[in-house]
Amino acid sequence: NINTKILLNIARILLKDAKIMIFDEVLCSLNNESREKLLKNGKDGNASIILPVTEDGEVLLVVQPRVFTSDGVSVELPAGYVDDKETYEDAARRELFEETGYVPEKLVWLGSFYQDQGCSGAYNQAFLAKGCKKIGNQNLDKDEVIRYFKCSIDDMFELVSMGKINDCQSQLAIERSKQYLKV
Repeated sequence: NINTKILLNIARILLKDAKIMIFDEVLCSLNNESREKLLKNGKDGNASIILPVTEDGEVLLVVQPRVFTSDGVSVELPAGYVDDKETYEDAARRELFEETGYVPEKLVWLGSFYQDQGCSGAYNQAFLAKGCKKIGNQNLDKDEVIRYFKCSIDDMFELVSMGKINDCQSQLAIERSKQYLKV
């Protein structure tokens, strides 16, 4: 079983080092009705979400500050924004390496979805990263505070059941990966 005390200690460390992201609001108009649109650092926030499975069959999860959540920290899958002129697959490989130092042997597309079409145009794609191998160290962006850890596939599902992995992107990717994982 996952040790909740370890996760809470990681959360305290992360919150101590937390940095702030800039959010902007713009007004959109449809039939003379105004609607707010959320931009993250001036962009829609298209992202790749990655469920990494190592060569030895373990899963990599990340823990990072999430100031809008009740816990202030979240356990989730590695993920990140798609840069200009970058494919979702390239973003998945880049973000996985930046956040963990691992690279996948193969990416399997799990699907795509809007993050929250009620206030954002962010369109995300999820991938299963198979055969991940550690080739370097974390190389985080200057505004990121992320720790990662390895756990079994069963422990990952237990974290979902316990409500510790509670973001919709991670949950959707995990659910869609079941056909590829031995569960």
